[in-house]
Amino acid sequence: AFSLFFSLVSVLGSDIFAYFVGSKFGKRKLCPKISPKKSVEGAVGGVVGAVILNVALLFVFKKFFFEGDTGLTYISVIIMSVCLSVISMFGDLAASTI
Repeated sequence: AFSLFFSLVSVLGSDIFAYFVGSKFGKRKLCPKISPKKSVEGAVGGVVGAVILNVALLFVFKKFFFEGDTGLTYISVIIMSVCLSVISMFGDLAASTI
């Protein structure tokens, strides 16, 4: 269950935070020829948002659902969140080119 929520939170959280941060603070275009409304600030906001949400998700799962040691650390969740967030942004840009 955690891996499913983790994946969904990574992608959805990244998109939502990227939209709101990019709308508010976006000045530099990320890829103007492919997707002119995406900004570098939005991309960074999306990654940071995904990390924050996934760390909170791990905290909730460790507190209420996991029993014993799971082997998941906050550092590993942060690294995986960054990777999944960047991959989802590349996927979004790839879909925009099509």
